[in-house]
Amino acid sequence: MRLAAGRVLSSRSRDRDVWYLPGGKREPGETDLRTLVRELDEELTVEVDLASARRFTTYEAQARGHAAGVRVRMTCAHLRMSVKGPLRESKSLKGSFTDC
Repeated sequence: MRLAAGRVLSSRSRDRDVWYLPGGKREPGETDLRTLVRELDEELTVEVDLASARRFTTYEAQARGHAAGVRVRMTCAHLRMSVKGPLRESKSLKGSFTDC
């Protein structure tokens, strides 16, 4: 999620040392956008304005902690959102803003 002043929001589970961009795996029949909407709600209690969503780009890279050749794909979108409540899934956002 790109925030004001060109910053990107990342999060991490409290029991992990790695920061990551919010998101997750698609469930059967889900589109990339529906996956993002569901994951943002599940992880960060964020509601997405679907009408505002526009696909931006897709990145692919080696999956961290997996055997060589195991790839992770991330589809990014521009969208408007609002925070509905406190963070879920024991997430932390402290120190999570990165200039880009």
